[in-house]
Amino acid sequence: HRHARERATLEALAGARTLPELREIVYGPVGDAARRYVDAALLASLSALIHERKVMHLGTDEQGPYQRS
Repeated sequence: HRHARERATLEALAGARTLPELREIVYGPVGDAARRYVDAALLASLSALIHERKVMHLGTDEQGPYQRS
């Protein structure tokens, strides 16, 4: 499941994307109650991809933008 999300995240990063844009592409519509959990999962995935040098963080905060390396 984690690998599928990471693949989906990498595919979504065809261009620079912000966290809200990635959330919409990877997870689809997310209710307010689940948003913080989805964002935490997405940020964990992005952090791993950044550590693996597959993704770059271009912004100054967690909102991004992010793009493939």
